[in-house]
Amino acid sequence: MIRRSMNRLAAIAAVLVTALLLLPFMSSLYADRQQGANHVGKLTVLTTLPVEAVAPLAAEYGRITGVIPEFVPLDGPELQRRVRSRQGELVLADGETLRKIAVDGGFIPYVSEASDQVSESFHGPNDAYVGVWYDPMVLAVNSDYCKTLESLPLTWRELEALPPKARLAMTDFPAASASAELFVCLSRVYGENDTLDFFRRLHPRITQYAKYLSTPARMAGMGEADVVIVSGSEAVRYIEQGYPLRLIWPEDGTSFVMTGVGITETGRESSIAAAFADWLLTDEAMLVMRSHDLFYMPTNPTAIATKAFIGKGHVLFEQPEAPMETAERQRLLSRWVKEVRMK
Repeated sequence: MIRRSMNRLAAIAAVLVTALLLLPFMSSLYADRQQGANHVGKLTVLTTLPVEAVAPLAAEYGRITGVIPEFVPLDGPELQRRVRSRQGELVLADGETLRKIAVDGGFIPYVSEASDQVSESFHGPNDAYVGVWYDPMVLAVNSDYCKTLESLPLTWRELEALPPKARLAMTDFPAASASAELFVCLSRVYGENDTLDFFRRLHPRITQYAKYLSTPARMAGMGEADVVIVSGSEAVRYIEQGYPLRLIWPEDGTSFVMTGVGITETGRESSIAAAFADWLLTDEAMLVMRSHDLFYMPTNPTAIATKAFIGKGHVLFEQPEAPMETAERQRLLSRWVKEVRMK
């Protein structure tokens, strides 16, 4: 089993290296396809993402089409206010912000050949928005520690069956939205009290509740922890850097945070907005992200990264159309802190 795992990691690395080498050729093909299209004009994209995440996308799209999207980084509430005041043709934001704007009626339907390839689970109600990539919470096991186990933990519950001296680590739930989403989803699926009991039983073996999403992956890669709960993007980033990690998608399902795109009423007549939204679903866009150490999972099932890292049969927890109220989320996290974390 372990040998097959290492062979798989080698194959994944080979696929991504080949894809990166092909990026200039793929970009030129995309540019050729865009010749003759009416992309003269400007495009303002409101986003909840940091500048370092979107700047490479703007630069590459500008290089191949001549149109450089102007990204405006904002927090969620301010972004919603801008949409209400008819600013910006496109929104690239986290799933919670997208759902709130959709409830407000701030998007027009986004339907295209590219978006139609994406699973319905990543579409907003009435195609108000479409997910372009997502970051699941997964398990990562130190490769040397794998050799000591008779079987790997393949579900969340199987973490309890690890040897008593197994060293676990995770990002503290209140410290990051992706980590908090896992706790919220597990509470919704298995029940609030059962989820608290589950983590209460794991608590004695948790060596660190980290403040950052990257820390558990680093700890497992450095041999400072044996098994960690970690975001998929951070696990893949450390695997790409040569750290000895085995990534496991829990077979009983997992949570994820999604980034998606929606066209506002202001962008209704903009061919540029729709074209850029479509481009975000391509291999070219994902490879730009990966060349800047951003290893999110594409929602496009035909993408190279999907085939390399995701495969088939992985289960994601369903997300409700309406986001959980802030007060309810805070109540759940407060119970975690008081009843588990500080015990």
